[in-house]
Amino acid sequence: MLSNLLIGLKTTFSLIPMIVILAGSLIGLIFGAIPGLGPTVAATLLISFTYTMDPMLSILLIASVYVSATFGGSQTAILYNIPGSAENTCTAIDGYKLTKQGKASEALGTAIYASAIGGILSCVALIFFTPYLSKISYLFGSFEYFAFGLFGLAAVISLQNSTLKGIISAIVGILIGCVGLSAIDGSKILTFNLSGLYGGFNFIPVMLGTYAVAEVFHQAHENLKHKRIEEVKRKIKTPSIKIVAKIKGVVLRSSIVGILIGILPAVGAVLANYIGYTIEEKVQSRSKNKKIGEGDIRGVAAPEAANNAAAVATFIPMLALGIPGGAVTAILIGVFEIHGLKPGPMLFVNNSELVYTLFVGLLFVNILIISLGYFEIKAIKKLLLVPKGYIFPIMLVFAVIGSFVVGNNMTDVYIMLVFGLIGFFMKKNGFSIPILVLGIVLSGILESNFARMVLSDYTAKDYFTSYIGLTFIVLSLIFLLIPIYNGLKKLYKKH
Repeated sequence: MLSNLLIGLKTTFSLIPMIVILAGSLIGLIFGAIPGLGPTVAATLLISFTYTMDPMLSILLIASVYVSATFGGSQTAILYNIPGSAENTCTAIDGYKLTKQGKASEALGTAIYASAIGGILSCVALIFFTPYLSKISYLFGSFEYFAFGLFGLAAVISLQNSTLKGIISAIVGILIGCVGLSAIDGSKILTFNLSGLYGGFNFIPVMLGTYAVAEVFHQAHENLKHKRIEEVKRKIKTPSIKIVAKIKGVVLRSSIVGILIGILPAVGAVLANYIGYTIEEKVQSRSKNKKIGEGDIRGVAAPEAANNAAAVATFIPMLALGIPGGAVTAILIGVFEIHGLKPGPMLFVNNSELVYTLFVGLLFVNILIISLGYFEIKAIKKLLLVPKGYIFPIMLVFAVIGSFVVGNNMTDVYIMLVFGLIGFFMKKNGFSIPILVLGIVLSGILESNFARMVLSDYTAKDYFTSYIGLTFIVLSLIFLLIPIYNGLKKLYKKH
């Protein structure tokens, strides 16, 4: 491991990788801070720039954007009570109250400190845990992979306001992902005898449509182009020794929470932001000095440490098992596939330099957050004054170009626009786009492993003696049944 880390260190600190990481970090900070964009849209739009890039540089670019954008949304959450993305929702609760109390500088400094430390601690877990998980991947057969993928979807579905809409989003995503010729026997699946669908839908136009174009349609529908955000004149300063002493336990606790949540398949940094804040709220409720929710610096440190730790930890299941830890790592799997790479255990054997360069790169991004965060806030405050009516048409242009260059044909552009309308409909009616996307990504894993299960010599006894697979199936059922039970309970009480 040490020799691989040294190779990764040497590669990362070469001129071109350093420029790519720096550029990705700056882009991520900007996209993360602009409400309505965030890490997923940023990663999706940048895919089109990775086609002709070196695979290692492509992956470093998207990874840098993701991690820095997860932090970037904290700035608008604190200054304007407008989270840049869902990953920063809970940060706004105490952060904006601190701004109104004239303590915005302390809140912003704490967000930078907590995000960086949470990410750095998660990088340590990534470096030591991922290779270990990849080594024991031999314990995962068809049933285990199928159960693990199912568990990832069930975990995210259980977090939705409507379990039914979550399930429908997942099913639609799986069906879309299954379109084409079966990888097992070459049979046609949902192609309706149209030769153009034999290869399935290209991943990139689907991503650009459901995320970027759907967001453009949504913002146009909401008529936000004339809305402006009033500038807040605040400086940022590093947290004092007193504040660091106050939040060091919070940051450590929330980082551990974020790492554990990030390791779970398909959950990601959004849940970590909520859980990190909620746990700290519960911890402080036992204290006489409870101020969480009223403008407490710990209410900024907890969600920010948790979400950045989770953002890094989502790479663990993706690299070790080929199963995305969240929406952006699902997109990153598409980047791997563009360059003929497949995440999973063999990646450590065939492309160890790439893996360890990514490890070191992610560590460097989190260190960069400390320095870039202080300088970037001034530019962000000016950028937020630009009406969205100017920003979103540029996004649409990038989406069209990105879709066209996939196959140099207009079909992919039309597919992107169709999925843009699908995404807009889903946003407007409370369906989940991330679950749809995860369904598309996981469909290949679920379909191929289910087919192998059916075609194998496994008996019912074999399934019940597979403790790993059985555990994930049981957990999946629990995640799906609990919200259904709670819904029925509420309905019963009303009547």
